[in-house]
Amino acid sequence: MPSSRASVGAGRRRSSDEIHRLLLEAASELFAEKGYAATTTREIGVRAGVPEVMLFRHFGSKASLFSEASLQPFNDFLSQFAASWGVHVDEAELDESYLQEFVGGLYELARDRRKLIIDLVSAAEYEPEILGTSGDGGPMLAGLAEIAGVGRAALARRGGGVDSELTVRAIISMVTATAVFRPLIFGGDDTDVDHDAVARDLTVMAGRMIGGPSRRR
Repeated sequence: MPSSRASVGAGRRRSSDEIHRLLLEAASELFAEKGYAATTTREIGVRAGVPEVMLFRHFGSKASLFSEASLQPFNDFLSQFAASWGVHVDEAELDESYLQEFVGGLYELARDRRKLIIDLVSAAEYEPEILGTSGDGGPMLAGLAEIAGVGRAALARRGGGVDSELTVRAIISMVTATAVFRPLIFGGDDTDVDHDAVARDLTVMAGRMIGGPSRRR
């Protein structure tokens, strides 16, 4: 088990950004190890080497911290992908490779964080604020807006007639749900699954949803 980060930055004043990062890292580790309900804010503070009161100053509540710790990797992925795709939005010949990269990356991310996603949805039944809005009033999965914006521009240039934001949400839901609930839906041992093949099939389906070139013949 990782030790307390109390020694990190000893002897110097830590910035607000560093404290925020330390709390997120500690929370992500503990939530993955123990689950949301069994993790206390005191434990998070100790693991981060940060006074417990700083958790509430930075996040407001344990629920808000859980939301950010669980969803930040998805927001980072969506934002980074939107920036990369946006540079090449006029290059339609790259659509299929970008779609493969997006679906494959999202599928692996959801597989890696499967337990946290399940815990997030379960905990939200009792604490709905967990799936509330971010501090700026936007959705917790704020990266959706960036991806949808690039998708809207791409489809406009290609004459696409689908609702790009709805389509992006549907693709994210399909890929994430397959990664998280695959054992329940399909059964079997996860180690016996060819996940590359699953990602390829999901890419084909995503291509058909947007009317793009990623189709099986």
